Amino acid sequence: MFGDKLDKIGNGANLLVTVASCAVDPTGLALTGAAVSGTLSLNTIFRSSTKDAKALIAAITVQLEKDLTGLHISEDRRRLLPQMLEAALPAPHDIAHCALDPDAIVALMASRLTHIEHRDPATLAAFTKWLRPSLAMLLADTTFISAIAPQIARETLSRLQDVADGLLSLSKTYSSLAASLDDLRNLRASELRALVARFGLNPPRDAKPEALIALLEEQIEPVRAMRAQIANIDHRIPALHNLKAAAQDAANKLDFAEVESLIAQVDQIETETAAETKELRAANLLLMGRADDAYRHYKAAAESYGGIDEQAVFLRRETYAQTLADHGKRFGGTGFQRAIDLWEATLANIDRGDDPLLWARTQHNLAVAFVGQAARVDGPAGAGLLAKAITAYRAVLEVNTLDDHPIAWAKTQNSIGIALRNQATRVAGVTATELLAQAVKAYEDALQVYTLQQNPIDWASTQNNLAIALSEQAKRIEGRNGADLRARAVNANMASLEVYIQEDFPIEWARSMNNLALNLVDWASQVKKAEAAELLAEAIWAYESALLVRTRQELPVDWATTQNNLGFAYRQQAALVKDKESVDLLASSIAAFSSALQFRCPQDHPLDWATSQMGLAVTLTDQANLLEGVFGADVLRQAIKEHNAVLQVYTEEDHPLQWAMTNNNLAVTIFRLANHPSTLDALLNLRAALHNVDAALTVFDPVHTARYHAKASALRDNILSAIAAAENP
Repeated sequence: MFGDKLDKIGNGANLLVTVASCAVDPTGLALTGAAVSGTLSLNTIFRSSTKDAKALIAAITVQLEKDLTGLHISEDRRRLLPQMLEAALPAPHDIAHCALDPDAIVALMASRLTHIEHRDPATLAAFTKWLRPSLAMLLADTTFISAIAPQIARETLSRLQDVADGLLSLSKTYSSLAASLDDLRNLRASELRALVARFGLNPPRDAKPEALIALLEEQIEPVRAMRAQIANIDHRIPALHNLKAAAQDAANKLDFAEVESLIAQVDQIETETAAETKELRAANLLLMGRADDAYRHYKAAAESYGGIDEQAVFLRRETYAQTLADHGKRFGGTGFQRAIDLWEATLANIDRGDDPLLWARTQHNLAVAFVGQAARVDGPAGAGLLAKAITAYRAVLEVNTLDDHPIAWAKTQNSIGIALRNQATRVAGVTATELLAQAVKAYEDALQVYTLQQNPIDWASTQNNLAIALSEQAKRIEGRNGADLRARAVNANMASLEVYIQEDFPIEWARSMNNLALNLVDWASQVKKAEAAELLAEAIWAYESALLVRTRQELPVDWATTQNNLGFAYRQQAALVKDKESVDLLASSIAAFSSALQFRCPQDHPLDWATSQMGLAVTLTDQANLLEGVFGADVLRQAIKEHNAVLQVYTEEDHPLQWAMTNNNLAVTIFRLANHPSTLDALLNLRAALHNVDAALTVFDPVHTARYHAKASALRDNILSAIAAAENP
């Protein structure tokens, strides 16, 4: 979870800079912040966008990480502090009263902490000791005070004013803000953004109204449920009065058995009332995005049943954990982790022999939560979460055996296969290959139970999953064995299409057609030219078929993905033919990538955009080789421009391998431009190409990326020879 901790520190640094900016330049913040609400925190209304602010935030992130490492505290407490920083963010109008006093600001932030773990005196002391140096450094920085802070404060004020105006508009139009949720389709974009901020949600800055409506629609039912719960808070009071009166009468008669019976009913009603009150507080906290605080109340609500019915404790934990997991799935945050905490508490207090079905169900829920959390954590930490999920799924198989529960057993095997395949994407080398082999085995085990005749939908879904795992496995195995795996993947894809027919299952049919095409393209890369041409033609047909369903209007994300894949297929097909046919195929490839880029943009879909942009760039380079005269040189210059754009996303720090591949491709393109007859500054271009290939070789090494290293090294030798020839004609 170390990567997750760094993410929290980076986010906290962003918000700490804003806290300091509000203290430096509080003009207007107190009035506007009060107009919005004292509960609206900086976490809701600010995300840095200026270059200077981002550079400062990066420096504060480094400082906070360094200071956190230097604290002499336990690892548990160390992991807690970044979480506390986010939870402690105050409302802007409160900061405005602290002036430039770092102690006052830290004290204000500490006062915002309500979680029992956060209020521990030793933890609060560590929090103060950790936070104060960075805050004091900011408030003593003259450049920050004179230039950066006012700009950030103005941006914060602007967003606060937008929220205040939006909420005021809604209050004038509707009887209540809650009433406006029933009329989302008729709200203005500014009003939608104000409501989103009210719920503490943080969509992209340029999110479209439809996306904002979708976020808000997920909140409507929880709000209605909470309002109904509030209305019913006192519904048990008459029953309590009656029971207590009856108990008093029984006591007067010295009927102790009756007293016990009646008081037990009172105890249960009061317990249920207290639990429902805690549930209500938790639901309200979730609406504010405070999953950690909601967890605390859910935990207390469940444990309150301990003296009445231990089974009720388990069932309540299960219900609350699912609510937290759903919140984590929809909105991110710590929902999945807190769901895991509740399910692990159940496992710690239940014996498998006493209630095997509850034990197995909890293991299953725990596995699902680990998978959900892993989807939000990169690298080794994510792989570790998936390993925990697989362990939990395999525990389920101890109860849901093949003989006693065949369908449940098959479902769990399929889930194990998915987790193993995802885990394989987080690791490399032999480990990844072994995980994929285990995934294939899990899917094949599931297919012992799922049959085309008895379980057609599950059978088709598992065939599709099997195809994906076989394809991933084939990418790591050379030669005939790799080709055999690709053939098996294609067969599994074709099998799924026996069930997923276009008329009955259009979405699944299109997905299977897309996956079939992917496998055909991969297979084509491993066979001879004539066979490869046939496979690529089938792949292009499959992609174009999928686009009959995956339209830009109905399924824009899938449409862009398929257009991107089609672009690579056309480019690969073009490499097998010559002259005019190749030119036409490359033009089709460029058109497909350009279509994908109509939807994929660097702001909303940076990695997808970079993939399509790279495809466009390398295809332009290929196209330039077939064009004569200055036309070819112009296309090479365009390709260079597109490659450089990719490097804005594929940075060395965040995506080293893709960064190196882009630099290598850029070096190839510049080298070709240097050798073009129309190029007048060949030596300048050759030196630029050398710079890019040298950059690539800082990542490519002869052990871990041997093939890339060999190609880049050969390119470098060719560039050096060309430079020597140009310098000594």
